[in-house]
Amino acid sequence: QNCLHLGVRSDLIQEKRDEYIQLAYTELERLMGTVQRMLDFYRPGSLDMQRVDIADLLQHVLKLLSPQLAERSINVLIKVPGKLPKVMAVTSQLEQVFINIILNAYDAMPDGGDLKISMQSTRDGVEVLIHDSGSGIPDSDRTRIFEPFFSTKKSGTGIGLSVSYGIIAAHGGNLDLVQDRGSGACIRIT
Repeated sequence: QNCLHLGVRSDLIQEKRDEYIQLAYTELERLMGTVQRMLDFYRPGSLDMQRVDIADLLQHVLKLLSPQLAERSINVLIKVPGKLPKVMAVTSQLEQVFINIILNAYDAMPDGGDLKISMQSTRDGVEVLIHDSGSGIPDSDRTRIFEPFFSTKKSGTGIGLSVSYGIIAAHGGNLDLVQDRGSGACIRIT
């Protein structure tokens, strides 16, 4: 951005302006490559897909995050039916989705609270509800939470839910905010 600003200044000699424009072009190419690598990483390939037990995967994620959740006195309540169908997915990507959503819930409950997770079979696969007892999402922000770089947190990057949305969509699923579930936020993954 600075290079572009300097590259269009008329008080600089043309040679310097050309140098700044070339630097901006080089950096733009580098950033485009970085974004493309990120998109490629989060786009599931058919060779990476395998049958995944969502309940087992979620238990693994909760085990990873349990020290943080316990430190903040966040009580995790899980409701899983006896048998769920396995789904075709890239395990590491679904793990990242669960981590992103659970960490958002963690951030929304600085003084502790409840994190309720339920799963059920659907006609086409599995539905997962992750409901926290935090402050919730303001009505004005509800339509924007899946937009890239939008965050309600002061230190948030705004890419966690956006990337999660892209991963679930690439898997043929859906990620949305469930309205009218009481206090906190409720995210549904199908």
